[in-house]
Amino acid sequence: MNGRRRPSPSAPQSRPGATAGIADRQLTRHYAPRVPNLDAAGRLFAEQGARSGRRFTEPTGPCGTTLTSRQFGTTVDLVRGITHRFTADVERARAGLIAELDEAAGLRDWLRCLVFPWTDHFDRQGTPYFSRMCAQALPDPRLRAVVTEEALASPTFQHTWSALKHCLPPMPATIAVQRGEIAQQVIVRMCAERETALATGTPTMWSSWRGLGNGLVDALASIWTAPCTTGQEGQRCDIG
Repeated sequence: MNGRRRPSPSAPQSRPGATAGIADRQLTRHYAPRVPNLDAAGRLFAEQGARSGRRFTEPTGPCGTTLTSRQFGTTVDLVRGITHRFTADVERARAGLIAELDEAAGLRDWLRCLVFPWTDHFDRQGTPYFSRMCAQALPDPRLRAVVTEEALASPTFQHTWSALKHCLPPMPATIAVQRGEIAQQVIVRMCAERETALATGTPTMWSSWRGLGNGLVDALASIWTAPCTTGQEGQRCDIG
């Protein structure tokens, strides 16, 4: 990758973190009165997935309204609310990491900007559930679209992803898309696995969230720069 132009860590058109305060205020007005129920419902969905739908839709109260419809609208609204709040929380952390980079920043630096805001946030939460919620949501096309939409609305994520792509060796577009999907699954699944272990008191492979973050950066760097195979006959394609 020598000779490839290094992306500037300077801010994109939407300055990283500039919308975090606005997003927080909007989210506070909309969800603050019901945050305890938001977290309770989100944790239930993270732990039980589709089975928790019965709990969301069981009539409650004299009018027969349901937990979801009365508090959040639908399961889609629930996932959107939790993902929106999470995105606003990690926006500031990612903006800080971006600000520390210079012109020499490379692939692993930008991967840290992608991963560390997640793992550091989970470390502060104690017993988080967001990754488990994502793991439950991604197989459902409607919920997957919500999670993806909220992530792409983040200026710092867009900036990080754009800079990261400039650090990658040339590869076919289809391979890039496939590896992006693999990267998403690796981040979500490994974080969800650690969340589950912490919630159930079982041993974990990494001693800390930052340790997991470093492991993810190592793995993702290998995924993005590995040789590729195309076609039914398993032909190798050049990367780099």
